[in-house]
Amino acid sequence: MRNRTAHLWISSKYAILKNNVMVGMCVVLVVCSLSAHSPSALQAQTSATRRQTTEQSQTSGAKFSAPLASSDNERNDSSRQGRIGIVGLVKEGENLRGRVRFKPMGSDAWVDIPSEIIDKRDHLDRFVSAGQPYEQVRLRLVAPQDRLQRLFGVSGWTEIKDHTTLEGVVVSNDYSGGIFGDGDWLLKIRPDPAFNRLLFNRAGRKNADGLVECEIEPLDALGNEDNAREFFGRVTGKRVRIVGTWVEDQSHDDKTEIHPITSIACLDGEFVHLFAFSDDSDNFPAQVPHSKENRVAYFSVPINPAFTTFSISQEEPYVRSRSVGVTVDASGNRVVVGTVQSGTSDEGKGFYYAKLKLERCPPHGCEQPVPPRGHYLEVQFFDGTDAAGGSMFLQNANGSFRERPLGANLSKEQLAQVAASLAGELGMRYVLRGDTIKLYAPSPWPRIVCSPGVFNFSDGED
Repeated sequence: MRNRTAHLWISSKYAILKNNVMVGMCVVLVVCSLSAHSPSALQAQTSATRRQTTEQSQTSGAKFSAPLASSDNERNDSSRQGRIGIVGLVKEGENLRGRVRFKPMGSDAWVDIPSEIIDKRDHLDRFVSAGQPYEQVRLRLVAPQDRLQRLFGVSGWTEIKDHTTLEGVVVSNDYSGGIFGDGDWLLKIRPDPAFNRLLFNRAGRKNADGLVECEIEPLDALGNEDNAREFFGRVTGKRVRIVGTWVEDQSHDDKTEIHPITSIACLDGEFVHLFAFSDDSDNFPAQVPHSKENRVAYFSVPINPAFTTFSISQEEPYVRSRSVGVTVDASGNRVVVGTVQSGTSDEGKGFYYAKLKLERCPPHGCEQPVPPRGHYLEVQFFDGTDAAGGSMFLQNANGSFRERPLGANLSKEQLAQVAASLAGELGMRYVLRGDTIKLYAPSPWPRIVCSPGVFNFSDGED
């Protein structure tokens, strides 16, 4: 994807028609990138939070993954002795002989840590909660990994199968927050009958509540409680399709879970909700399966055949790449299809959300029912026409072109519809989404001129 940004204001189509060479140069010069770096409601928050997180980690060693000196960065297998740093709370004034009662910042229980494995204790902060004064400390522990796991009551997860699909109704959502939470977003799913097998672990024991808990810890900069309640609240009470890693939770009687979640798809009337994640857990004392990995989410959501396209009501694209479109499957059903490559938290990525509004075919016709794949030129309109109207010109790769007069006071969405109509007449593949049209064509690129009009070009591949 090329990342050159510009706004193009073309005052007259005739200057372009007089000199096709100049047209080609103009189009090349105004190529920009919108799809990989589109602004969002969370973007400013992400940047600020990541800066804050970095600053805090330098001063307080936030959460389990606090950086130590190079000699302290060794993680241990179950039989090797090493050192590790962990942040948590102790009650001020409490003195216990031979041990320290400690609450890790990612745990839900107090732990008695033998003094013999505490190599160093650093004071970080003081505060009062419910009338009780606490000291936040960082402990440097020296012990084998298996002893640490037993000590903190975290035995980890046994992976049964990755890329497992669960369909059912979301009964509730939750957030593992507060002083002692680990930042997980949680959904509890009552499986559809065809997916009841996911309630049983390998020993044949069924989850007592008849639910499958699904967990993910998103990118730290986005994974706060407000976002958890906001986003997971949108699918609570609705039927979802969740894909992720089917595991047994060793710390809770080997009950089954989807942990971590890779993707969620939910058909909600005339809307479709899509999520994709890469887990950003601290992975101490136990490793979350596939945490910190780049994950690939595939979506296929059957929709009412009356809907033939969609617009994007909201999108939070903190991912390496994404492609979403409407197509017809082999059985003749209309479906929303998509592929998202999550990226990882090290890249500042790992979270995707899109709210798609399903729409019927506009008067000018719909894009061909083919999954949008390949090279595209994307045009986003920012202004409509004024009282004088104007004109639009579109030329495809083989030199064929169409032009059309524009009426007065057209909106930017109406301009995009005109562009789609011209593309359809030229036999071009395209996807129309509100004020944006993606034109799929081999190089040389199609040429589009709108007078008057302000619009951005971007090119890419999906």
